[in-house]
Amino acid sequence: RRTSSTQIATVARMFVKICGITTVADALLCAKAGCDAIGLNLVPGSTRQIEPTLAGEIARALPDHVAAVGVFRSQSPQFVIDTVRAHNLEAAQLHGEETIEETQWIAQRLPWTIKAFTAGAPGAAHYSDWGTDPVLLDAAEPGSGQTLDWTTVKLDPGPPHVLLAGGLHPANVAEAIATIKPWGVDAATGVEQSPGIKDPKLVIDFVRRAKEVATDAKVNRHVEEPQD
Repeated sequence: RRTSSTQIATVARMFVKICGITTVADALLCAKAGCDAIGLNLVPGSTRQIEPTLAGEIARALPDHVAAVGVFRSQSPQFVIDTVRAHNLEAAQLHGEETIEETQWIAQRLPWTIKAFTAGAPGAAHYSDWGTDPVLLDAAEPGSGQTLDWTTVKLDPGPPHVLLAGGLHPANVAEAIATIKPWGVDAATGVEQSPGIKDPKLVIDFVRRAKEVATDAKVNRHVEEPQD
């Protein structure tokens, strides 16, 4: 199961990722709800951290159309590559102090890579330089449920594709999409019963509302269309 960045870029409607998955059951819930990807937290000390072997088990249980993304923070580039390859993941999401050079090195070796930025931070102003597609814009404390200040978000008119995170939940995702016009959205805390345990109703509502507003308003076109 391998999903290329080209395939990711051709998602017709809003790309939806649910992060902080810790069980096979929650991964399958997300898949059934219509998610395009799930995030598996491999960051030491995180409340949603799982072991790479469990990440691999979850990835193998997913249908082929749902991508398994390993989430890393300031871990060695070689560890990131080895973990993704060894445990049947499609992608790496880099949420730490990775340099441009490290990020590009990883992106050149994986089917696709996501670099995460704090919206409004200096690096986010030049995210096209980092060599990943998509990029993720998050609040200052990822995974905290803190809502991103949408007034700080300024999207470039071209690629890479922008995945919006930061305190998203069913009640605000439509407004976030209509305001920011991202290519995709990502939620963790906003669809949970408790840290690492998803709420089925919240997951289903989040995905439905994100897909509906994107389809109705055709808002996910703030980036260049993929070329044939």
